[in-house]
Amino acid sequence: MIILHGGDEFTKGCEKIDRSILSVKGNSSHAVVILPTAAANQNPLKAVNNGIDYFKKFGINAEKLMVLDNTDANNHEIVNSINNYNIIYLTGGDPDYLLYVLKDSLLIQRIKENLSKHKCILIGSSAGAMVLGAKMWRRSLVASLGIINGLVLPHYESNNLVSNNFEIIQEFQESMPVMGIDSKTSCFYNSEKLQVIGTGKVVLFFKNEKYVLYNGQSFVIN
Repeated sequence: MIILHGGDEFTKGCEKIDRSILSVKGNSSHAVVILPTAAANQNPLKAVNNGIDYFKKFGINAEKLMVLDNTDANNHEIVNSINNYNIIYLTGGDPDYLLYVLKDSLLIQRIKENLSKHKCILIGSSAGAMVLGAKMWRRSLVASLGIINGLVLPHYESNNLVSNNFEIIQEFQESMPVMGIDSKTSCFYNSEKLQVIGTGKVVLFFKNEKYVLYNGQSFVIN
């Protein structure tokens, strides 16, 4: 399962989302790892420690994996260690740098393999959600990791991308969904089905239609 979070992760108001994520694993043990790669050039320790402190409220001992550059993302020891976790969390930060580090890396290959075998849940917040799409908007559409078929616009409540670049978005959403996700809101993406959990909304542009989804609502993409 993929979870796309609109931003402001690990803050008050996100508890319902993360309880839902933990409940997906049922009675199995929760092994959470946080990768602050997107914040590598900002304050990665703060980013990861915020997550560790946050998950303690749920009785979960989350761990950090300090993947900060290409060398880390292609380090066999680090790559093999990702197998120890069933919940992998990519924090927010710089989407360009995150894509640069992860694209074509051994680490992202291993994560994709584990996803295909249903061994993990992958959560991306803000920049972490953006890079998971087939494309990413960076003044123009650029190829991204392609883990999901679509384009993710985080912090959508303050995002004017669609209004300013409607023709480009309109062309893209004829074949792939464009998901505008508010902060403190998540889109659970599983087998082409979207489900919204959180305090905000998800605005979905798909096949020349616009849908606005709120907490508990779902949509099947076909």
